[in-house]
Amino acid sequence: MNDGRLQRWLDQIALTSWQRWALIAVAIASAAGASTTSALAAGHQTAGFLVLIISTACLATVRADEHTALITEVLIVWQWIATVDDVSTAWSLLAAMFLFVFHSTIAMMAVTPIGAVVGRDVARLWLVRAAVVMVATVAMWIIVVVLDQGSLPGNPLLTAAGLAVLAGLIVLARHRLAPDPFS
Repeated sequence: MNDGRLQRWLDQIALTSWQRWALIAVAIASAAGASTTSALAAGHQTAGFLVLIISTACLATVRADEHTALITEVLIVWQWIATVDDVSTAWSLLAAMFLFVFHSTIAMMAVTPIGAVVGRDVARLWLVRAAVVMVATVAMWIIVVVLDQGSLPGNPLLTAAGLAVLAGLIVLARHRLAPDPFS
């Protein structure tokens, strides 16, 4: 690394806002949490894989505006698919939440400059939208658990109609709770 590039890199670190450092910590912790949740659901963790997840999450925070985070997300999903067989375990809900937090945090970092401090209105809007997604995730998990238990006789058409109604209610709730500020 030549002196000019090193100086630019050091200048960027100096310009990083406190909020950006918090987002970096949340992104890395949520990726590690998703991997750990997969390990807890499977009953074992490979330390090397956790190090790989944390390393790719660190890279994703440095290059949030590129596709680096996709590597972390694919590794976490692969870890889940390769190690966990129970589709209706409560661990899947926790892993999904951690993965969602990682994805949302990286998305926030990708659309803001390194020294930016996001205003309260924007942060509130993102949090409300995140809450809607989390509620929808819990609702979908409940549907999966009910269908997986096989306690209800199923009709594929009614199930599809129910999911369509649920999707419509989620969209309606999203527009009522967090209207688009740009429209």
